[in-house]
Amino acid sequence: MDEKILGLLTEINRKQDATDKILIEIKDKQISTDKVLIEIKDKQISTDKVLIEINRKQDSAEEILIELKESQTKLQDDIKTLTIKFDKTDEKINNISDETAGLIEFRESITLKIDNLQTNAKFQTHKLHQIEEVVFGIKNHLQIIK
Repeated sequence: MDEKILGLLTEINRKQDATDKILIEIKDKQISTDKVLIEIKDKQISTDKVLIEINRKQDSAEEILIELKESQTKLQDDIKTLTIKFDKTDEKINNISDETAGLIEFRESITLKIDNLQTNAKFQTHKLHQIEEVVFGIKNHLQIIK
């Protein structure tokens, strides 16, 4: 029986050694797993930092977008104001053009009338000269008759 007990104890020792080896392997795997978990946590921390930076940049981009929208609105208002001013300027130019056309017609009419007056004045001067010649001739005849 001692041999049996000794055999059992040997078997128990062998199984305990095998169990110890398995426990050592489990502890090694646990250590390896812990290292992987630490790497994952480090990567998660790094990812969180990147996400924080992305959020900061997104906030900055949103602020820039708001500024751009405000600038766009101001530009649209300026364009509307300029369009109104251009329309008024076009209207003034059209009015000036119409007035200029009227003045040109008036000038042409006055020029024509002045030309007619000059022609009439030349004609009257010519007629006056002819009358003076006739009067001179009559005076000469009257002096001869006297």
